[in-house]
Amino acid sequence: MARGQLQVLVVEDQQLWREQFFCESLQDLGFKVLLASTKDEALELVDKHTFDLAVIDINLTDVPGNTDGLDVTNYIERKGITLPIIFVSGSEEGLRSVRENQDLVFAEIRKDAFNLDEFILQVKMATDCAAN
Repeated sequence: MARGQLQVLVVEDQQLWREQFFCESLQDLGFKVLLASTKDEALELVDKHTFDLAVIDINLTDVPGNTDGLDVTNYIERKGITLPIIFVSGSEEGLRSVRENQDLVFAEIRKDAFNLDEFILQVKMATDCAAN
């Protein structure tokens, strides 16, 4: 089902996840997708565009414990932007850090338990909630 031209920000440092799992899936649903692989790229896109949804990886580097994705979310919040965010993490530790910042969190997805159908369902629910 086409979702019109709602715009989604995808912030993910791993190319396979960013382009194949997230971008292609979202484009197949009819979304316009803008991609960032670093915190700085994401902040620049947030300053220049309006988004209806964000999919953000918590750790945007190879450094364990990095939470650059949370920095992106905090930046969005400080700018007074309200949008649903689907957090992605390869670890439970990463998702625990998200739970401390619940305000914009719509859903959490673990990469090691990734299910494309579940991701698509979360995206549809997030954009339906945001539209109402």
